[in-house]
Amino acid sequence: MRVSSFLLATSLLLACSRNGKPATADPQPRTPAQATETPPVRPDPGAGRRILSVQRNSPGYMSAISEYCVLGADDRTGVYYDGPPYRVGGVNLRLAAGVSREALEKSPALLVTAVLKPDLASVLTRTGRPCSRDGVIYAQARGDMGTPECGQGLPCFISLEKLATFSYWEVTEVRDFEGFTVTPTADRAALNVRIRNVFSTAQPAMEFVAHYEGGPGKPMPRFLKHAIPALAPGQEHVASVALTIDGDEKPLPLQPDSRRGNFFELASLDWEGELVDGDARIPIQVSHFVYRRYRDADNSK
Repeated sequence: MRVSSFLLATSLLLACSRNGKPATADPQPRTPAQATETPPVRPDPGAGRRILSVQRNSPGYMSAISEYCVLGADDRTGVYYDGPPYRVGGVNLRLAAGVSREALEKSPALLVTAVLKPDLASVLTRTGRPCSRDGVIYAQARGDMGTPECGQGLPCFISLEKLATFSYWEVTEVRDFEGFTVTPTADRAALNVRIRNVFSTAQPAMEFVAHYEGGPGKPMPRFLKHAIPALAPGQEHVASVALTIDGDEKPLPLQPDSRRGNFFELASLDWEGELVDGDARIPIQVSHFVYRRYRDADNSK
């Protein structure tokens, strides 16, 4: 999961952003028990199996915010509502009854059964904690930061009516996906990313992306593509991904934590597309956060 030191250092770095003007409303108690009042589940897009990794929401993280200040009639004060615990691809994700949170966090990639449901407001929990616009100072944000429902607002001032226009994922089943594993090399200067075709259907050629952050001055991203060849059932491909690269995108030894310079550290391994299982196509939304995760402890999967 996300490393707190990295969140502080790169709070302006990851995820998608959409700017939106907050709407206003008189906050009313709203709890998950009212989910039965929501419209019928939309079958498309996304009902069924998916391969993904999750991002944990946090109150102070602009790209994965976990709470909303629902404003009252004065458009100045309101009450905090807690949102779902996770996101995938910027969209909130909650667990159905009986699904273990531990199971959702333990693997670089998961095979889940999920459905996209309407009305995010219906699964929020009213906390009773007051919130206000008074004294709020907005931080400067990089363009790739924010959430669909809040834009780059932190705190997120919004109405229940506006939140109801956004969807969320509900996961009903989770298990490890053994077709995507990550292990560090002996010197911990690189990661071996193993892609294996675990299905009985041949898979087409694809690619995954190594996302780096760093460089001199203001941190900036670098993206290196790694090709995945077509794989027959049971066949696998292993790619070596350096944890640190220089400005010319060449591998470097691990750098001291205190050093800043013309080098970039691996932040995440991103894999999107779809796999084929017979007549079914399974969407992939994997963004495995690896920043300094594999340097000191054996987090192999």
